[in-house]
Amino acid sequence: MPAGRYQLTLNLLTPDGHPLWTEDKELADVEITPRDRLFELPADIGHPLDLTLGTTIHLRGFDLPALSTEEETGAVNIRPSDTLSLTLYWRADGPTELDYTVFVHLVGPDGRPHGQSDRLPARGRAPTTSWTPGQVIVDEIPLPVAPDAPAGSYHVTVGMYDATSGGRLPITDASGQTIPDDQVVLPVEITVRGRSQ
Repeated sequence: MPAGRYQLTLNLLTPDGHPLWTEDKELADVEITPRDRLFELPADIGHPLDLTLGTTIHLRGFDLPALSTEEETGAVNIRPSDTLSLTLYWRADGPTELDYTVFVHLVGPDGRPHGQSDRLPARGRAPTTSWTPGQVIVDEIPLPVAPDAPAGSYHVTVGMYDATSGGRLPITDASGQTIPDDQVVLPVEITVRGRSQ
């Protein structure tokens, strides 16, 4: 919604859809303030990326602070019921025609998701239809690990889809190559430890 001054009004409709009152009742004036927008990527993104979703959305990197890390391998260690704090950095060429939902899956050694988040960017405060050219969206996503997640090596997949049709946005890398299954496998190794380990 564009910033500006709006009026909140009320009327009632009859069963056949006609207004009950000839004039709407004025309830209040409402001021819509512009949303703060960021246009510079942070300089300290832990894992830079250069991927394009559709034609106007770019995934420029992510951060995934470790709960604990194996120094020799760099693997992130977690346990069932932990929560990973993933931050995605998007850059927009402009708004999209549809509001796309971000999906993040924690995929286990059995190929199944054992943690999942599906929601509009920035906790719903920055739908893709509202993005402007050059805008950077910092998307903080808590990713819970299922209580029954089996021990083993995991990876995180990311993408966007239209919630109405379920269709995913295609993803290409910097060289124009299509990413399989329209989902990005983030380049980080995650190890789920058993509760006793």
